[in-house]
Amino acid sequence: MRLHDRSGSSRAHTIATAPPVLENIEHELEALADRAEAELVGAAILPGVGPVSAAHSPKGDPRDPLRREREATRQVMEHDIIRLHRQLETGIGPGRMAQLAGALTAHAPAPAGAPWTRFQDRVEGEVLRSLYARAGEAAWARLQDRLAQTGLAWPALDGLAKTPAPEDLQRQRGAHTERVRADFLLTPPGQAAALIHGTVDAWRYGYPARNSYLWLQTALCGVAAALRSEVFATSVELWLWRSSDLDQELLKRVSEKLKDARSILEGEMHNTTDAAEVVERVNEVCATVIPQVVWNHAAKRLRWNSPHVLALQESSGREAGSRTDPVCGMTLPERGAVERLDSEGHVFYFCCVSCRLQFEERSQWKQEKTGKERV
Repeated sequence: MRLHDRSGSSRAHTIATAPPVLENIEHELEALADRAEAELVGAAILPGVGPVSAAHSPKGDPRDPLRREREATRQVMEHDIIRLHRQLETGIGPGRMAQLAGALTAHAPAPAGAPWTRFQDRVEGEVLRSLYARAGEAAWARLQDRLAQTGLAWPALDGLAKTPAPEDLQRQRGAHTERVRADFLLTPPGQAAALIHGTVDAWRYGYPARNSYLWLQTALCGVAAALRSEVFATSVELWLWRSSDLDQELLKRVSEKLKDARSILEGEMHNTTDAAEVVERVNEVCATVIPQVVWNHAAKRLRWNSPHVLALQESSGREAGSRTDPVCGMTLPERGAVERLDSEGHVFYFCCVSCRLQFEERSQWKQEKTGKERV
């Protein structure tokens, strides 16, 4: 996932850049990793990794009557999710649901282990995966809090109404809810974005009966998915428009972790064991240290504007702007858009190169479709 275009592509029009501290950190990490891994590859310790291509399955026929019936049922599910948002006082309505689904889709982190072509992509990918995972934990806790505050509860489990011992019933309900929580935390970003609107791709041929346990449980998970996207989108905004204090904290923590890594490789007596240690340190910085610092920074600036929506504390010092990214819906600082695109006399601003590319692809698809219809 490329959140910043540092490649100098002629298609990108960069009008603002991130503070240089993180870029310097990335260059330092990349230099250490390249040198250490080169030595390990030379010693036949690390295998090479080839590119991985993604397969896309074609969409089905939208005129299929069965799919129409499924869509009608999904709309009922979405209505119930909206009603739950209202009952739980999350402050999220239909318009906000659409924004959150778009933001999650636009900034969805690539799966762990996905190939990357630039070291910056690796760092940003690790940060996004960490933010998404932690946003899931925060959202689930928020859902439980709203259930307790409003007096609502998870629906009764099917088939357990005649359990003789109340403590056994409570234990089974608790165990099942924990399994639901675990599954929710593992939900991929694309599925979570769809779930915000009540779409469950696994139910290809129909939804369960309305007001059944599975129906009600899914509606609650749809609420949790929106809460998760709320936390994730706000954290990503803090990451994209990172402040100088975050940069300084990153520099401090990375310097502490690496310490003598460069001196190890510069010494004449180092061996493959030393090189492997440097690789391990670089991996830890990318996968653990930097994401932890970013989340800690975001967590201090996130608050639940009880009983309504998640909001940013007024601590960033950024000017409020009127520009909005047309892909993810993120509000851009007045002079802080990373990407812009001039198209047919209109100027569009984007928070990152990924959103701009998605917009261009979408526009190209519309033009091709219009051309075919005219023919």
